[in-house]
Amino acid sequence: MSIRSPRLAALGLLGVLLTGGALSGCGVSDDQLRPGVAAQVGDTELGLDVIDDSVDVACSFFVDQQQVGFPRSLARQQFASVLVQRAAADQALEESGLAVGDDYEQGLSALDASNEQIPEDQRAPFALLSEATTFVDAAATLLGEEAFAAEGTVPADPIVLNDRGRSVIASWLDENDVAINPVFRLSVKDGQIVSAGTGTSVAASDFAVAGLLDPNTATETDVTASAAQLPAGQLCGAASPR
Repeated sequence: MSIRSPRLAALGLLGVLLTGGALSGCGVSDDQLRPGVAAQVGDTELGLDVIDDSVDVACSFFVDQQQVGFPRSLARQQFASVLVQRAAADQALEESGLAVGDDYEQGLSALDASNEQIPEDQRAPFALLSEATTFVDAAATLLGEEAFAAEGTVPADPIVLNDRGRSVIASWLDENDVAINPVFRLSVKDGQIVSAGTGTSVAASDFAVAGLLDPNTATETDVTASAAQLPAGQLCGAASPR
């Protein structure tokens, strides 16, 4: 998911720089998840508490920084998306007999230095996403190299390699058992993470409806309008004066 406007810079601070990941419903449905599970990605189970605790801390940081708030639901979707992609990339690497190396470690060192600007007691969620995005990026490059090598020619362009590897990760997600908790309103279409829609199957409050945004298409205006309707407890960041 990419950030599409300056007003969404707070989401950018979360380190969500991935494109081309996916969630898949192959074999495991979201209503089969055990309570407290955010997603089941092949053999990896992602805890709902990990995401919710991380969002709580990240959003408290934005409040302390007086960052104008955006819907907390968007932050939850970002965390879920990144962690699912990381779990998929890890298993795709393992099945290919590959492992991340020096580039991954160097990337982590640079991100650790960047995260030092964040108070230590609020750093964990940013470190979590930094590691996940760095891991997926490194995994994609390795998987792309392997895919091209199997065809006989490995391009020199790292962007081409990375794009090919992300396609491999998306294919892994399509071909394996993955389920995501419906609370995140995310689904998969053609190997891409997409919003499951803003429709509600039961009566919902105006506040609940206001928080339903598509993270892939939400504009600055959409986020501003949504945030203006939400109470402070449903915002990630500081509430705007009313």
